Amino acid sequence: MAFSISLAEESDVDLLYELTVALAVYEKKTPDEIFVTAAKLRKWGFGPKKVFSALVARLDDKPVGLAVYYFGFSGYMGEPILYLEDLFILPEFRKRGFGGQMLKHLSQMAFDQECCRVQWAVFDWNEDAIAFYRSIGAQLRPDLIQVRLDSSQPPTSTTNA
Repeated sequence: MAFSISLAEESDVDLLYELTVALAVYEKKTPDEIFVTAAKLRKWGFGPKKVFSALVARLDDKPVGLAVYYFGFSGYMGEPILYLEDLFILPEFRKRGFGGQMLKHLSQMAFDQECCRVQWAVFDWNEDAIAFYRSIGAQLRPDLIQVRLDSSQPPTSTTNA
């Protein structure tokens, strides 16, 4: 059995869509909360305004998972960051080392791009992922709180800021 990791190509859009929906279901999203489409993935991952890249993991040409990432910047370090938006291994392929191989691959990419770190978030209910990340030496930062301002809900006030 051969395990491989490759950069997603536009021909992988339907696969990326299927894996992204599977991830959303795993993250307890209901169908009316899943807004991704193959067209959006094509536009933002392979179009002229590309904002993300993805890796696809395969076992003997059968898809087993994906990693969606983009590059950001650390102001205080003055260096790029590889931000891992999503890492997902299909449930039937977990605990076989594939997630670790994906992170190793991403870490090498970050090193090659002179990034100061690989960074990502994890849901507090995802105990398996948290245990896995701790087992590989990842730092979980209880002093940071994820903050999000959705574009559909602009700030109500910018005074007293």
